[in-house]
Amino acid sequence: MNFIEKQLYQAVNTLALPSDKFTKCNPATARNVVERVEETFVLDRKQFWWMSLKHPFESFDYSDGFGFEDLMRHVPRGDTRCWFIPESEEEHPLVFDAEVTSITAILAECSYFEYYLVGKRFDWLIVENDHNQVIVSRIAPWTNPA
Repeated sequence: MNFIEKQLYQAVNTLALPSDKFTKCNPATARNVVERVEETFVLDRKQFWWMSLKHPFESFDYSDGFGFEDLMRHVPRGDTRCWFIPESEEEHPLVFDAEVTSITAILAECSYFEYYLVGKRFDWLIVENDHNQVIVSRIAPWTNPA
């Protein structure tokens, strides 16, 4: 278990979240999710996906480093679950099936790391990168949920 995964589990425990709010995917599912995200959103399968997005995107700056507090503004209305993918340099991808409303609280308990949120239908991707930006990419236009 890497440092990011330990932090995430500690956050879930601290918040006393039920296991269905944030569940680690098994290795086969994680690989499938990552492959689908790369096929759908990434041009050159770079290590940092946000540097090579296929679809139009918007970028929002959070110089205070608290972009995670504004994530729900970017999630399409009606989407209650997503794939949560922390950026790690591990051989095997780490993917969680997450309730979107739990993510902000979990991230508030962790030290900073880059991560991706991906719609369950693979129709949107949100990343918070190490430049204090939240980047939102959508396959099809949808109205701003806020």
